[in-house]
Amino acid sequence: MLAEINFFQFEDFDFDGENSFDEEELEVSNDLQELLKRTEAEVFGAEPSPDDGQLNAEIFAEDNTLFTEEDSDQFRTEFLHYKRNYYEDKFDITSLTSEKLDVFVKEYIRAIQWVLLYYYKGVSSWGWYYPSHYAPFCTDLRNFKKYKIEFDQGQPFQPFQQLLGVLPSQSRKLLPSCYQVSDC
Repeated sequence: MLAEINFFQFEDFDFDGENSFDEEELEVSNDLQELLKRTEAEVFGAEPSPDDGQLNAEIFAEDNTLFTEEDSDQFRTEFLHYKRNYYEDKFDITSLTSEKLDVFVKEYIRAIQWVLLYYYKGVSSWGWYYPSHYAPFCTDLRNFKKYKIEFDQGQPFQPFQQLLGVLPSQSRKLLPSCYQVSDC
């Protein structure tokens, strides 16, 4: 059975001033502080070292234009570390360099170009595919005028080859016997 909530218990509470909580009055136990540190480490990765911060500042140098004067240094650092951890986790790399970031951005811009060409002019390449499951940060999609994007049109797939690429293995019996392959 659900407990009944007395909504009138807060009627005398002044949320804007006198009765509001003061952060200095709240005591946080050592266990709670330890839990907070572990949670931050899991979310943001290991505590940043000065070397990591320098590395991020070099790779994401233009990102300083994203921040306002009101943004704290801690906010900037956490954003850069979150970005670094995203790339390391999603793109499975151990250290991010500006060259690697440039490759991710170029391939994503290439994917956008492929889609636009497909819908407005037809298939620009039958064999090209985006090599990742994740996109780069939108803040990194800049200065892409420097990329020269070309596609090799290639040959279209035969109908059964296309079906082999898109059907799940459980549906292989729908194909002629010469195309049926056993489970991998």
